[in-house]
Amino acid sequence: ATMRCCRWVRQFLLDFCRLRQDLVAMAQEHAQELSGLRLPASWDLDAWARICFGPGGDDPGHGSKLTADESKPAATTVAEAGAAAVLETGPGTCSSGAGTSSEAQAPGTSDAQLGSQEQGPGDGSGQGTGQGSDQGSGPGPLVEPGVGIDQISGPLLRTVLSMDQVRVVALIQHLVAELDDLGWLSYSRSQWLFALSAVIEKPVHLDTGAAFRSLLRKCCRLRADLQHSGDEHLPRLNTLIAVAGGYFGQDEQLVKLVADQELN
Repeated sequence: ATMRCCRWVRQFLLDFCRLRQDLVAMAQEHAQELSGLRLPASWDLDAWARICFGPGGDDPGHGSKLTADESKPAATTVAEAGAAAVLETGPGTCSSGAGTSSEAQAPGTSDAQLGSQEQGPGDGSGQGTGQGSDQGSGPGPLVEPGVGIDQISGPLLRTVLSMDQVRVVALIQHLVAELDDLGWLSYSRSQWLFALSAVIEKPVHLDTGAAFRSLLRKCCRLRADLQHSGDEHLPRLNTLIAVAGGYFGQDEQLVKLVADQELN
C-alpha cells in the first residue's frame, strides 16, 4: 500500500509540473486577451472573498453541491487546462501526505468553471475582451459569452491566468491564514488553493513557504480527524498535502519522491 501511495505522489507531482507548464504557455498565448481583465487589488480582501466564494461567503459545503447542469455552463477548469486525470490514487499512506483513499481528484477538475466576466473592485462589470484566437487549429478563446461570475463556483481560468504574482501570493497567504482558524476545508477553498499553487512562480518567498507549511500541517490535522476512508474531504486534503509537501518542499519525505530537476 505504501508503495502504491508513493507511486501516486510521484505521478501527481510530475503531472502537476506539466500542468504548470501548460498554464504558462496558455497565458502567453492569450496575453492580449487577459490584459483587458480588471481585477481587485491584492489588498481588497472583501472583493476577493466575493470572487472566491460568492456573496454568501465560504462554508463547509461550499462548491460541492452543484448539479451536473450547474457545474458545466461553459467549461474548462484550471486543472483540465493542462492535463486530464491529474490524480489517481490507491489506498495507503506516505509520510504526512498522500493517500488513504481509493481515488483522489484534483480540486478544480470537476466543478471550477471558465466564465466570461469577472467583477472589478468597483462596478462589478466584466472588462475582458472576450475574444481569443480563432485562426486555424490554434487554441480557442478563453472566454465563453454569457456566463457571469455569480453563476459559477470555483477559480475561473481567465481570472487565475490574469493575476500577477503579487495578487497570487497575497491570496494564497490569506486563504491559508483563514483556513488555519477553521475546522473544515470547503471544496471551493481547495479549488482556489490548488489553482493558485499552479500559477505561483518558484522559488517562493520565505513567507509563502511558511504559508505552504501551515497548509500542510492544517491538511494533515484535518485528515487525521476523518472518520473513514470514503470521506469526501479526503481527496482534496491528499491533493493539497502533495502540493504543499511535495511540490513546494514542505515535507522532506514527499520531496524525495521526485528529483528537483524533474519539477523545474
